[in-house]
Amino acid sequence: MKEKRIEKEIKKAQKKGIYNPKLKLGIVALILVIGTVIGVSYAYYTSNPSTVLKINATVSKKIMVRVEAGDHGKVNELDLATAQTDYGIQARFIVTPETNYEYKGVSCKETYNSSTDVTSKVNPQYSNGTLTIMPKTSKDVTCTVEFAEKKIKITVNISGSGGTVTPTSQTVNHGSAATFNVSPSLGYQYKSVSCSNGTTQYSNSKLTVTPSSWQDVVCTVSFSQKTLQNIIDYINKKAKNTVLTSADFAKGCPLNDSDECSGVYKMDDYSNSTSLNYNKPGGTSYYFRGEAKDNYVKFANNNWRIVRINGDGSIRLVLDGDIGTSAFNTDHDVRKYVGYTYDNGTPCTNSSPCTSTYNSSATFKNSKGGINSTIKTKLEKWYYDNLRAYDSYITYGTYCNDTSYGSGSEADKLHYGAYARLTGSSPAPRLTCPDPTAGTGASSSDVSNGNHTYGGVYKLKIGLLSADEIVLAGYQPSGTKVTESNYLYYTNYSYAYFWSSSPTISTGDDNNRVFDGRLFYRYLDSYFVHASYSLRPVINLSTKGLEATGKGAQDEPFVISQ
Repeated sequence: MKEKRIEKEIKKAQKKGIYNPKLKLGIVALILVIGTVIGVSYAYYTSNPSTVLKINATVSKKIMVRVEAGDHGKVNELDLATAQTDYGIQARFIVTPETNYEYKGVSCKETYNSSTDVTSKVNPQYSNGTLTIMPKTSKDVTCTVEFAEKKIKITVNISGSGGTVTPTSQTVNHGSAATFNVSPSLGYQYKSVSCSNGTTQYSNSKLTVTPSSWQDVVCTVSFSQKTLQNIIDYINKKAKNTVLTSADFAKGCPLNDSDECSGVYKMDDYSNSTSLNYNKPGGTSYYFRGEAKDNYVKFANNNWRIVRINGDGSIRLVLDGDIGTSAFNTDHDVRKYVGYTYDNGTPCTNSSPCTSTYNSSATFKNSKGGINSTIKTKLEKWYYDNLRAYDSYITYGTYCNDTSYGSGSEADKLHYGAYARLTGSSPAPRLTCPDPTAGTGASSSDVSNGNHTYGGVYKLKIGLLSADEIVLAGYQPSGTKVTESNYLYYTNYSYAYFWSSSPTISTGDDNNRVFDGRLFYRYLDSYFVHASYSLRPVINLSTKGLEATGKGAQDEPFVISQ
């Protein structure tokens, strides 16, 4: 213990200049100082001279530090630099790597015994081009600095949102590449990448970046929301400029006339009529007609057919099949049972449509109260069981249960709006829906008496085709046999007639009817609401967040996925 304290005091005395190891007087002075501090007397020195002299020799000996530069760098601008220092005193060296190389590390050994590693005893420290060596040994030291090719850092950032990239950065050697995992969020897809200093390749969710020089690389990946624009573009391109007339609608798509009749046609999704209070969303709809062979869709594990592109850009689908049979309403002896809902709090109009808000508890809450028809309840149950996982991609579409007055009065047989538009010699189907308070025979007293609190205009997640849409598809509006094939036909039907959403006539007793489509003969008819006919769901898809592959053919349908 005394030896260590003596060594410490010798160093202090040497720094203060009161001790010179070459002078005996200095040693005596040192002993006096040490004796004062730790109680070492001259007698201790004389009785233990080898101990003090050993310490003196350790402290006073200069240590030669040699630093060699490995390949691709210099030390003090030389391949070999030297410096003398004392025990525990740092020696400094300037380390300069070649261009595109960097300091890697240093190892130290005894100069005259290269098998003895003393790296831990010289405490090498490197920072910002300066290497310090602080010997804690009496032996001369030789250190070797190693250099390595500079690493290039590649950083990948995300522009906005829509996905992730992992890892966010990597380091590589020059000439090497780094691969990153690209993971778009649900409903998004990889869009593009840009890099400050590198080339890229993207395939199967893998982004490979290769630096173009020795500079670090910063890349930015962008994602875009998936869309069904390829379907929209296809249908728009296919659309005919022909405007169909009442004569075209009256004959439907007859036999041997498929080339002329079939195709995609345009119709405004609004009307300038004010007498019937049509809604005016201001869009153009593109609808399929006749024997369409390119409107097949696979979505949510079900087969569908495209009915039309709505004026708001969404895509309207009808199930290519049915979900069983159902009465339109099991109650049938009162006029209101032609309503999709009835006993509504107020009329369902264009300015204030009735909605049914879906929630995860399998209920659809009617915005204006009211009672569901039998068919509405069954459709919404099927939606919950089969489509709730896709709810965010299914939009609220406009559905028309047209209970406006076409002719007649409350006192006798009443013809509803669709009957007035579609039957007779000049059928005029529309893609809009009149308010239930509109038409011949409507009056303020009818409203006050509750006669317009059934049916009307709806905004829903799921519904039925209107009779107007069935006619636009190529069905004859009245009961004349049409034998031409039509895309609304399907096999494995539950019943050969399927319900529309459009009432026809009512006498206020048991004679309350709704239009239906006849599969074999492709024309409209109507029947009592309590009959059990096939049920064909209709939905509207948002074009955002989804993508489509395929060609729309029966054997290669548009496959719509997230």
